[in-house]
Amino acid sequence: MPPHKAQTLDADLSKFQDSRTVRVGQKSFPKNNNAQKQPAAGLIVDTTDDMVFGTKIKDNKLGQNFARVRGEAGISRKDLALKIASNEKIIANWENGSSDIPKAMISRLEAIVGKFTQ
Repeated sequence: MPPHKAQTLDADLSKFQDSRTVRVGQKSFPKNNNAQKQPAAGLIVDTTDDMVFGTKIKDNKLGQNFARVRGEAGISRKDLALKIASNEKIIANWENGSSDIPKAMISRLEAIVGKFTQ
């Protein structure tokens, strides 16, 4: 009789419990006494942006230039969000520098609002 799916999953997980590295999504954390670098038990790390867009650029000046050019083009955050299948909050975070603008997204944004990079 084949093992139940849950039994198979438990067996697979036990292989990783003895490992010296904890793997969460795309990120690895060493097993040591430094609790600040280890994820909380059951933590799921969202790496979607890294996987989809590649390397990110975090530059407050870039966000300010982006906001200025978007405003000069007369495009609202809401309209831009619809065009790039995103939401206004993400665009606001890019503009105020609290979030990174993905490199791959820059060319799409420049095609819509105009050039804002050097």
